[in-house]
Amino acid sequence: MVRGGNSLWIVESLDDKERVLNIPMEDLGIFILNHARIRCSQTVSVLAMKHNVAVIFCDEKHLPTGMVVSFASHSLHAKILRQQIDLSEPR
Repeated sequence: MVRGGNSLWIVESLDDKERVLNIPMEDLGIFILNHARIRCSQTVSVLAMKHNVAVIFCDEKHLPTGMVVSFASHSLHAKILRQQIDLSEPR
């Protein structure tokens, strides 16, 4: 489960309640949700948008299916994503 508080993303394991990650929003640029059991609240989505963090959703094959970005920074994330897509694989 992912929830927000005090400019932190708080990530809790559903299986192990003692396993918790506190991630400062300033450290994130893109957050990829890549598992069917991930739950993310509207509060977290709004916090991400306020901190210009893009959120990418993946399907059951772990392929990106959609992206949510802030209105304030949409062109920057689109530019970065395009540059990453255009990169060749390392040899």
